[in-house]
Amino acid sequence: MTEDIWLVCAEPVWLRNHLGVAQHSRKNLLLLSACFRLIWEWLPDACRNWVLVAERIADSAGNRDQLNNGAVHNWFWDEHYAGDGETRDLIIDSLWGLFGVYKGRPEQGGTDDEDFIQELARQAALVRDIFGNPFRPVTFDPAWRSATVVSLSQAIYDERVFDRMPILADALEDAGCNNADVLNHCRQPGEHVRGCWVVDLVLGKE
Repeated sequence: MTEDIWLVCAEPVWLRNHLGVAQHSRKNLLLLSACFRLIWEWLPDACRNWVLVAERIADSAGNRDQLNNGAVHNWFWDEHYAGDGETRDLIIDSLWGLFGVYKGRPEQGGTDDEDFIQELARQAALVRDIFGNPFRPVTFDPAWRSATVVSLSQAIYDERVFDRMPILADALEDAGCNNADVLNHCRQPGEHVRGCWVVDLVLGKE
């Protein structure tokens, strides 16, 4: 894969495969959780509970055995699931993309479904938000970690207040950061989630 393809690729699992992401690595757990959170209001309790466990484990506060919950992988096959058809289709679109099955939904027989394609693109954008650009690794200068930068980043991470990312860019600039990739990522439009590579760099997370 080249950098040009990385920047526009709308296949999230291709991106993850290029990175060689381990299944239960911290960033992968946060990626999966972020994908589920895109459709949080539609999720049944089994999936919501899995997300909460995964996020605790990502922050070293949970038991990995709890991730092996067959209910999470099997609930959407249940013909007795109480969601309406449109809701069910939305969730299945997300899960097919999430787990990297690219033959489309069983009833569709392909990837022409526009909702499915859009869901993949959203997830691919989350991969880039969490993992950054592997073709442009950033060396983070410890001098950029001013008290303001660190406290702001911690609040963004803990409280999920990602609308403050442009403010973080200003704080980083005030601290001497002149890295265009870092500053542009904070200021660019688009979704940021827990695990965002800039926030992780500030907080020293991997």
